[in-house]
Amino acid sequence: MASKEGNQIFITVRRGKQYPPKTIDVRIKYEQTIRDLREAAAASFGLSLDLLQLFWRGRELTSATDGLTLLEANLHTGFSLQGYDLSEAPDYWPAVVQTPEGLAFETVAAAAS
Repeated sequence: MASKEGNQIFITVRRGKQYPPKTIDVRIKYEQTIRDLREAAAASFGLSLDLLQLFWRGRELTSATDGLTLLEANLHTGFSLQGYDLSEAPDYWPAVVQTPEGLAFETVAAAAS
């Protein structure tokens, strides 16, 4: 059963080469969208939406995925996303590559080809 506050999604964000990365959790309901999730995360990190880059299942969440609900994206309580604070040049780990769908972790892109 879903919580009244929504699903607890963990987000870890790296800023440049700074260590350790910051981890927060946001509460988002199944009927809310990926954009809602991105906006809540950006607000929690004190960033504008364009300075927060998030990855789910090794692929970048972009404006193309913004309209999906959490249920449609198969995002559930306890799941985690990896992100980057783009106010500094990102030090991607794992490495990312450009794919026709956008950025993806190198390991995910290799497995898809």
